[in-house]
Amino acid sequence: MVLPAAAAKPGVHLGTKGGAFLESIRQYFKRTDKIYLLLCIFSSTMAVVALASWAAKQGNGFATDEITGAITGIGDYRRALVQAAAAGLGIVIALLLSCIDYRSLARIWPVHVVGTWTLVLLTLTHLRIGPLTLGWHPEGTDNYSWIRLGPLSLQPTELAKISFILTFAMHLDNVREHINEPKTLAKLLAHILATVAVVHIQGDDGTAIVFG
Repeated sequence: MVLPAAAAKPGVHLGTKGGAFLESIRQYFKRTDKIYLLLCIFSSTMAVVALASWAAKQGNGFATDEITGAITGIGDYRRALVQAAAAGLGIVIALLLSCIDYRSLARIWPVHVVGTWTLVLLTLTHLRIGPLTLGWHPEGTDNYSWIRLGPLSLQPTELAKISFILTFAMHLDNVREHINEPKTLAKLLAHILATVAVVHIQGDDGTAIVFG
């Protein structure tokens, strides 16, 4: 039996759209640096394994009832689960962001420079407003480079790293014809040192070294 053209078109249209979508995914992974992606997955997995091993050997592992010994919670394995969830979410976001042309992000540099470095500078205030804490430091660290909102925490310098890479690359590109001139080199060094100085004042010298 031959279907009328009007009845056949919707099915063909949907199949074409579905096929185009799958083809776009295939093309995306075809041009993706698979080794780099696998390294990200591997390092994330090892971090989870390390935290789980610590919970099993040095920590309290699962929370148990003192009398019956029954498991009542995830205990110190919570760190491994949080790390796994954060790593998975991070990789998904990275894949989505990789679809954005970095040149478009470079063109709006005032937006992310003001946004990220305002958050970084706010951590210098060490202020608490209700559930919001500016300049918070996690247990086991001595730097106040975090912002905490209830149970959630953010280290703004992680966002600033992306902004810095974009702006410094753009700076280098703009002065590439005069890169060996002392005046140009001085401006490039000032670009770096200003960033390192702010992070150093936070007390996070490890991240300052990464910027350097």
